[in-house]
Amino acid sequence: RMVSEADPELRIKTALSEPRTEATASTVAAAILAGAPLWIAVAQPEDGGPVGVAESRTATGERFLEVFSHPLELLALGRGDQAVPLQKEQLAKAIAGDEGLTGLLVDPAGPWIRLTRDDLGALLALAE
Repeated sequence: RMVSEADPELRIKTALSEPRTEATASTVAAAILAGAPLWIAVAQPEDGGPVGVAESRTATGERFLEVFSHPLELLALGRGDQAVPLQKEQLAKAIAGDEGLTGLLVDPAGPWIRLTRDDLGALLALAE
């Protein structure tokens, strides 16, 4: 099952593992737009409250939705969240629908990258 859930081309992880250049963000964004598999981290509180979706916040208050290139990337964080598959159209709607989101944090356990709304322009166009 681990292998079947992986992107056969490993587009995102390959881009994140290579030396960083000015093109790395656009390479990862293009892989997302091309349909590389993604997952989000969700948590259901024990008290039955609303489901939470993992975000990261910077010291300056920027909010980044955490996304993962494989469910094992989420397990590496050891938080107990559940990996839920996410289609690029769903991702586009989620970001477009929340003006407070600055962008994405891809594979937070590392190697990772932050993608801003500018980096994700072509993806956000899917939500229109």
